[in-house]
Amino acid sequence: MTEQLKTLMDKAADLDFAVVDVDAITGAGDRTVRRRRITTGIAGVAALAVVATGAVLLGDGGDQKTDFVDDPFRTDVPMWTEGSALHTPDRTFDLGVDVISFVRTSEGIVFMGLEGDERLGVYAWPGTGEPVRIGESDDPHLRADADQPYAGWLDKSGDDYEAVVFDQSTGDRIWSEQAQVEYSFPIVAIDDGRVFLADVDEGPTRVLDLASGQVTDLADPARYQYFMDVEGDLVAYLLEDAGGADVGVEVGHLGADGGGIEILADDAGHAVLSPGGRWVSVSDEHVGAYDTATGDAVEIGALGERQGFGYEWADADTLMVIAESEADHDVLELLGCEIPGGVCTTLMTMDDFSRVFSIGSSDLLWGLARGESGSDSSEVATSEGPATSSTDRPE
Repeated sequence: MTEQLKTLMDKAADLDFAVVDVDAITGAGDRTVRRRRITTGIAGVAALAVVATGAVLLGDGGDQKTDFVDDPFRTDVPMWTEGSALHTPDRTFDLGVDVISFVRTSEGIVFMGLEGDERLGVYAWPGTGEPVRIGESDDPHLRADADQPYAGWLDKSGDDYEAVVFDQSTGDRIWSEQAQVEYSFPIVAIDDGRVFLADVDEGPTRVLDLASGQVTDLADPARYQYFMDVEGDLVAYLLEDAGGADVGVEVGHLGADGGGIEILADDAGHAVLSPGGRWVSVSDEHVGAYDTATGDAVEIGALGERQGFGYEWADADTLMVIAESEADHDVLELLGCEIPGGVCTTLMTMDDFSRVFSIGSSDLLWGLARGESGSDSSEVATSEGPATSSTDRPE
């Protein structure tokens, strides 16, 4: 990690805001951290992303944000939040509450909003009207399928913790299961009408079919103990040698014995499959993208040697990246990179720390915020959200 990134992390750790006790709300989160392990080299970037602001939205108008317009809300575009504001490259919406984490569905977004030091409201927003409160939690993790209407979280609306799956197209909870222990979130992933479920401190062991309600055991679950992502019949997971040392990422067909591709990277910490599964982003100290059929690397020349990582795909060939600025390592940039072309567009920059900032990867950011990044702080800076909700552009 560069000295500049270390300095920025120290600044973030020194902020004096109301805080969420991240150790408390993630509890048995070692499973998640192990499953989506991040290396020291890129951890500073991600830890900063939790609390960074001073964001400048880039485009033809410089730092001027586009006024609210009546076009249909799209979820297949880059998006991020700053405080209560949801940004896309050309629009900004006020969600009325500071957003801690969010996920995209085919119908809109589902997000966690800060309502107290240890209480998070769960909200659904289809792109118009007021966000609807659909649950309560004290765990910021969310799961969703960006191509379908399903999202899941660990709910604490009642006396017990329940893992729930919500259908945003109908507004109904369509599945729930009581958590085995407090703060143990069994939903590992949601993809193609399936929910991948884990037992305590393990990778996925069962698969729920949402159409039939049938739960089946996953073949060879030990292979996926350190699960990273799934897309269709492709699954990405941490690759280890015989001695248990990390050597990279394997992408194979679900349930198949071998036959996958191996991407060797000693410090691989995060892998994300593109919609359709043609590409996989693997991050160690730098951003990498690979063809899942051949394992061949894709050149992303626009990023050079900057530290950063690809954290999600906005669509089938647009990788979202957060990285240090090439011109100033004290500045972070959010970029959209076209794969396989390798051309990246800077969407916004960050160089200050005062309000909550989030991107669509709650596991990544919250795991790092608990201290796995090497920072001494286990707290996340937050701010008080506005009292009302609207879709008007915040001033």
